[in-house]
Amino acid sequence: MLTGAWWNVKTLTIRNCWRKAGLIKAPAQVKDNLEEEHSNPGDLWTDVEELLPDVSSFDDYVESDSAALTSADMTTEEIVNSVRDVSSDDDDDPKEEDSVSPNTEEDETISHSDALVHMNKVRTYIGRCSDVPDEVLRKVEGVEAYLISRLCSTRQKKITDFFK
Repeated sequence: MLTGAWWNVKTLTIRNCWRKAGLIKAPAQVKDNLEEEHSNPGDLWTDVEELLPDVSSFDDYVESDSAALTSADMTTEEIVNSVRDVSSDDDDDPKEEDSVSPNTEEDETISHSDALVHMNKVRTYIGRCSDVPDEVLRKVEGVEAYLISRLCSTRQKKITDFFK
């Protein structure tokens, strides 16, 4: 669609845009100076210097965009995190993509295995911290024991329970 639009742009339209911007001379002046321009190519650069006084040399003009940032500089850690986020997004269920906020009803149901995984993460985090009081360690062990006892006390439903 965009390519088709560019094909429909006429040469006259582009020429008028350049002329209105002041980068080329009016057609009457161009015809008068046509022979003069072709006689010495250095005159073209002189015309550019007159139109763009900030440009000091031809090399500066040609390489003016080379220092422009076209994308953000990413650290190695940011690249790794972005790759891991993409790969973990591919594994997600479509149900999770539909959820807008983290406090929806679907997020309220957490499986026993999810709770144990998060409990292991909490235990690992606290284990790596220094100067953790013994009381906190006992409470973490108590929560973990509660989760395990709750997991052991649950029973799998019979298939006939779903047909009642």
